Amino acid sequence: MSLHHPSRGVGRTTTSAILAVALQQACAADPVDLPPQADGKTLMCERGTLLFSDDFTATTMVKNWGDANLAGFSFVDQAMRVTAQPNVHPPMRFHSLSATDVIVQAELKLDGVDWISLGWDSKQAPSPGHMERFSLRPGGLDMHREGGLGGDRSKDTIDRMATTISTGRWHVLVWEIHGTERLASLDAKQILYGKADGIDIPRSSLWLEIASNPGKYAWFAHLRVWQATVKPDWESRGRQLVLDYLKKRS
Repeated sequence: MSLHHPSRGVGRTTTSAILAVALQQACAADPVDLPPQADGKTLMCERGTLLFSDDFTATTMVKNWGDANLAGFSFVDQAMRVTAQPNVHPPMRFHSLSATDVIVQAELKLDGVDWISLGWDSKQAPSPGHMERFSLRPGGLDMHREGGLGGDRSKDTIDRMATTISTGRWHVLVWEIHGTERLASLDAKQILYGKADGIDIPRSSLWLEIASNPGKYAWFAHLRVWQATVKPDWESRGRQLVLDYLKKRS
């Protein structure tokens, strides 16, 4: 299986090689404190048409996210700092986007808040609204199915792992969505994978949110959303390689 990104001119790399690197880098140094811009490698899906991108300026925030209230939002060098405000809902913004299978990439940085999330809403859910999210915390990361979808509530946590996430440093999220399967990688080191019924429905909007820790903040940069198609050999060997990797995950 190849991880080829024609738009970047990158050579072909096998999934097994990527997973080997992930294992070797598990204790490697954190990335430098600059938001990267290269496409992160994928394991389950191939990138298709670019559906949405935002490098986060005051102009694009109002244009793309449907709210002219910029209290708590500031913009520096194609990155957005979001500061939690006292006595209000955690800072949150929505972008309307109709899609099914997608790849989401963004750079995230924690600076004092308890968590930072990206998530999806759907108009076709049994109770239209939140359907799933990826969350990054100082103590780990997780993928979560929102209540109201699927059956067994014990399956709402699709996958999670405990690990130390450096604050004040950029982290690259690549979140792959295919049918009922979800795969998220952070800095090509930590990998989450799992399945959940009820989440293979069209999504209607993407949202960004941080925890409500007044005066504390988090950062977003270089958000991209592509159409996704599953890799040709995902069924025959790719999934098993990921499952084998997860068995070794601490």
